[in-house]
Amino acid sequence: MKILVIYATAGEGHKKAAEAISQRLKLQSLHEIILIDALDYTNRFFRFSYSRGYSFLISRLPFIWGVFFWLTNNRWLIWPVNLVRNFFNFINSRKLDKFILTQNPDIVISTHFFSNRVVSRLKKTSGLKAKLISVVTDFSIHHFWLAEEVDIYTVAYPKLKDYLVSHGVKLEKIKVMPIPVRSGFLKSSDKEYLCRKMNIRPDVFTALIVTGAIGLGPIERIVNSLQKHIQLLVVCGRNKKLFNKLVKLGQESLVVFGLVDNMHELMSASDVIITKAGGLTISESLVKKLPMIFFNLIPGQEKTNAKLMQSQGIGFIAKNVNDIEDMVLKLKNNPSELAKMKQNTSVFTSVETKDILDIIK
Repeated sequence: MKILVIYATAGEGHKKAAEAISQRLKLQSLHEIILIDALDYTNRFFRFSYSRGYSFLISRLPFIWGVFFWLTNNRWLIWPVNLVRNFFNFINSRKLDKFILTQNPDIVISTHFFSNRVVSRLKKTSGLKAKLISVVTDFSIHHFWLAEEVDIYTVAYPKLKDYLVSHGVKLEKIKVMPIPVRSGFLKSSDKEYLCRKMNIRPDVFTALIVTGAIGLGPIERIVNSLQKHIQLLVVCGRNKKLFNKLVKLGQESLVVFGLVDNMHELMSASDVIITKAGGLTISESLVKKLPMIFFNLIPGQEKTNAKLMQSQGIGFIAKNVNDIEDMVLKLKNNPSELAKMKQNTSVFTSVETKDILDIIK
């Protein structure tokens, strides 16, 4: 079979989930796998508005993003919003349409709502016969994910079935599947070996600070409040200014990284993660049984994700830097509570779930 795995680079989570799916499918040599960024097949302005525009809003104008998120998810505005979306998707996706129709895949696996809509339209109007699988990459669902011709939705939290059913999706079209993570996260790791490899101490309580590729939030203040208490691993992503500032601190208890491709190792070497509440980061942390402390949350999906993890006893939501310090020290000084949170991650992920290899059958 020919399988097209398609994402859109608006944040890193959609891309990483698509890469994980592609990696998983390639374990079987039965299929031809094509992995693409849908935005590579759109015009420059549209691509900019989706990727850079999104990054600008969440970093500089999160309140505006929150209003936009609410308005586009309001049941009374769904019809006009969809009308505008469909128009702009149509005029900006001509190249993508042509690519998909030329490839004529048997299955399309989409990890972004933009590609959901494009493929759904092609199925409805252009004779595309592909089975469309929509992999939802958060622990909540925005209305944007819904598309008429989707054959299967995968959700990471069973209660999301109720939302989809209430919006007219048949129950048999909904499968529970963890948000896909790359194979490295699924392998067991020797913490002491990893600590020696990264030249850090395995016998010291360690927190991993990660805020995605952009390196958002008051990370420098968090580091200053915690470095005297614990060992810190800080991932700055593309934020070179932050990276240089932290390196100049020259603290023995602080290890600073830029963009990394070994996040699974950093998580395995840590006792807690301090992070934003993106669906992919949460999924990776759950696999690694890593308690989470959330901060600087984006209104909308991140707040919903974080509230769910807090309700399950897997994470905390911090209101400020002092909160983060108190929460970290609480876990450091109470091994039994840390162990309980780790156990809660196992309970949350123990629900019977599907694998992408089962779903494509």
